[in-house]
Amino acid sequence: MTLDEFEYAIERLLRAVEAGPSLTDWIGAAAAVVTAVVAVVAIIYARGQLKEASAAREQAKSLELEKSQPYVVVTMEGVDGTPEILNLVIRNYGTTIARDVRVTIEPKPQSSNGGGVIQEVGYPDLIPALAPGQHWSTVWDFGRYRRDTTLPDMHTGSVTYLGVNGKELSTDIVLDWSIYKMRHWIVRRGVHDIAEAVRDIRANQKKWTESASRGGLKVFSRDGHKLDKRAEREYKKRMKQADEWNAHQATAREAIEFDESSQQLQIEEPSRDLQ
Repeated sequence: MTLDEFEYAIERLLRAVEAGPSLTDWIGAAAAVVTAVVAVVAIIYARGQLKEASAAREQAKSLELEKSQPYVVVTMEGVDGTPEILNLVIRNYGTTIARDVRVTIEPKPQSSNGGGVIQEVGYPDLIPALAPGQHWSTVWDFGRYRRDTTLPDMHTGSVTYLGVNGKELSTDIVLDWSIYKMRHWIVRRGVHDIAEAVRDIRANQKKWTESASRGGLKVFSRDGHKLDKRAEREYKKRMKQADEWNAHQATAREAIEFDESSQQLQIEEPSRDLQ
């Protein structure tokens, strides 16, 4: 129902009241009023639905904007192949580029320096841009050496950066060494270890020269078949000698036992004659 129709229904109701309405007039007027009330309720409901739809669109737009924002964090990460070494890492986990990245950490990160003189761990005051998935990292410390120092465990701070439409964003920083002190790990060898082994082989090969006294490469040849046959013959010979020795020892023991028994018989026979 339009506004004109609503006004017409009201005017009709008023005329019916003033002219001494009949039953038909009263029924028509009541129907018009009911229609008008329903129309008003429908308008109010529709307006509420429009507001809710608009709010939902704004919320969806806001969520999409948040999803598209960069998300920069500062963490501690172990080194592949050497888990006891922890790096200080600034990484963008978001889906868009982060600009003007600034990091503040208190107290300032320090390293045990492999058991030497304690030194400060440096990090950039400003990173102009950090693409999605990109990171900046540096070695912070070695767990085995830091454990024996009085360096603090807890470090806090914040990292600020600009996101989509120049929106200023911030992420809190909490870095705690204590959660890493009691951990255990398994060292896994990877491509880095293969590269180190290849470097060692190359360094060793560089020492090879044609001079035997200066690290020359010596090559020994071996006729394995002949040597194995010779070793087999010598083994059989030793076993035969051992068998002969054992047989000789057994014969000697039997001869000694026979002599002892003969002497015992010679002693017993005269004793019977005396009786």
